[in-house]
Amino acid sequence: KTSPCKFYGDGSKYYELRIPLKGCGTKQEAPRVFINNIIVRFHRSLELEEDEIKTIICRYPPPLAPPPTNVIAPILEPPPIL
Repeated sequence: KTSPCKFYGDGSKYYELRIPLKGCGTKQEAPRVFINNIIVRFHRSLELEEDEIKTIICRYPPPLAPPPTNVIAPILEPPPIL
């Protein structure tokens, strides 16, 4: 059975792994901050001392809102003279 949360290598030097923001152990730590631990195992069924845990942190910048269009400046009345 295959899982979107597991990836088996074939001995290549580089891989691309897509990790969902929802699922596979991804946790939201704060607004726009997501964390996940990637476990790199060097044997398919044995746990070895050389295995590694990599923590991935994704920080997204706040959204950039475009300036509103067609905004009419308010009409300010001068203060009363006393």
